[in-house]
Amino acid sequence: AVPPSPPASQEAGSGAADDDQSGVGTVDLSDAHGMDAMLEGTGFTPCLDISDCPDIARWDIDPFALNRDVMEKMVVGMFQHFLLFEGRQAKMKLPVLREMISEFRANYRDNPFHNFEHAYSVTHTTFLVLSQTRAKEGLMHNEILAALIASLGHDVDHRGSTNPFEVNSQSELAIRYSDDAVLERHHVATTFSILSKDKYEFVATLGREQYLEVRKAVIKGILATDMSRHFDLVEAMKNRAQVCKVANITAGLSSHAASVELLNSGLNRSSSMREPESRTSMDPAKAKREFGRKTSNSSNSVHFMNLAKEVSAESDAGETQPFRRHKPEDRIELLELLVHSCDLSAQVYKQEIAVQWGDRITEEFKRQSDREASLKLPRTLPESYEEIDVMKSQIGFVSKIVKPLWDPFTTCFPPLAPCLDRLEANEQCYKNKLVELQAAGGQST
Repeated sequence: AVPPSPPASQEAGSGAADDDQSGVGTVDLSDAHGMDAMLEGTGFTPCLDISDCPDIARWDIDPFALNRDVMEKMVVGMFQHFLLFEGRQAKMKLPVLREMISEFRANYRDNPFHNFEHAYSVTHTTFLVLSQTRAKEGLMHNEILAALIASLGHDVDHRGSTNPFEVNSQSELAIRYSDDAVLERHHVATTFSILSKDKYEFVATLGREQYLEVRKAVIKGILATDMSRHFDLVEAMKNRAQVCKVANITAGLSSHAASVELLNSGLNRSSSMREPESRTSMDPAKAKREFGRKTSNSSNSVHFMNLAKEVSAESDAGETQPFRRHKPEDRIELLELLVHSCDLSAQVYKQEIAVQWGDRITEEFKRQSDREASLKLPRTLPESYEEIDVMKSQIGFVSKIVKPLWDPFTTCFPPLAPCLDRLEANEQCYKNKLVELQAAGGQST
C-alpha cells in the first residue's frame, strides 16, 4: 500500500531532490511559452506564489518525498505556467482550480501504483516535456490544457487491475463499457463527471465551443493510454522521428539537384532514429547512403519526403518540429503520443525513483494474480514473483515497451536525450542485477 502522506505542514521542498539535475536544465517559470509577451498589456498578476515549489521545473524531483497537498499546489502551478487560467480565455479562479484538483486526488484509490502519486508524476512529466521542448509549439492553447487534464485524469478511480482482468471477471465496468478499453473509458467518464460539476463552472469558464474542443482532445489523450494501442503508437512515433530526421537532412542539402536525388532514391524507413544529426553536418552523399534503399511504395515515399520538406521549411535552426500546428490531425497525434509516453515515463527517471515505481507495479500485479487465482480466472500476469523473474520482466518491459517509444520521442524532441540516457542506465542496472542473481544460484520458476 502507499505510505501515509507526511503532515500537511511539511515544506514543499522537504525530502525532495538534491542539487543534481541529471543533465536537464531548468526553465524560467516566468517565461514559458512566451509568457512575458503574453502578459504584456494584460494586467495579469499570478495569484499563486510558486516560489515555495522550486522543483516544478526539475526532472529529479522525488514524488515519494512530497506530501499530496504540495503535489496539488504544484499541479496548479503547472496550469498557471501556461496561463491556462486567469490570463487568457479561461476565467476559473485558482482556488477553484485547486479544489477541482483536490477532487481528482480524492477519486484516486490507494493502489500501490495507480494512485495520485502516479497521476501527479505523469502530469509533471507532461508539463516538463511541454515546457522544455518544442512540443508545445505543435499544440494549440486548448490542447495544452487538454494534455494536462488528460494526464491528471488518465487513471482516476483505477481499480488496481488490468483490462483483461475486468473483462474476464465480467466486472461492472466491463459490462458498462462492452469489454472495450474498459478502464480508459471509465477514467474518461470519471474525469468529466468531475469537470462537469456546477461548482467548478468548467463549461461556463471555457464557453461551450471551446469546452467541446477540449473534451474531444482529453478523450483522445486518455484513450491513448490503453496498452492495446501501444505498438500502433510506437509506429506512429517512429514515423514522426523519421520525418524529423529526413527534414534535418533535407534542410542541409547543398543543392536542389541533391534534394531531388534523395527524393528519387526513396527512404530507408528502418534506419537508426537515435539522435538526429544537425542540419549542416550531413552532406548529400551521406544522405544517399542513409536513405538510399528504395521503398516498396514510391507514392508513399514521395508523400513522406514532401512532408519532411514541409516540416523542414517550418522549422528554425535550433530544432525541427515534426508536428505541424496548422494540421488538426498532427496536433491530435502529438497529444496522444505525449500523454502515452508520459504515462510510460517512470523508467526515464533516476534509478531510485524508477526502482520504486517498478516495485509498486510488481506489488499491484501480485495482488491481481492472487485475485485471479482465488476467482479461478485465467492467469493474465506472471505466476512467479521471485526476484529473478521480476528482474527479467523489468528488463523486457524497458527494452521492448518503453525504449522503442522513448527512443524516437527523443529524436522528435532532442532536449529529452538525458531521459533516454537514464532509461538505458536503468536497463543496464537491471541487467547487472540479473547477472548477480543468476551467479548467486537464483532459479527462474
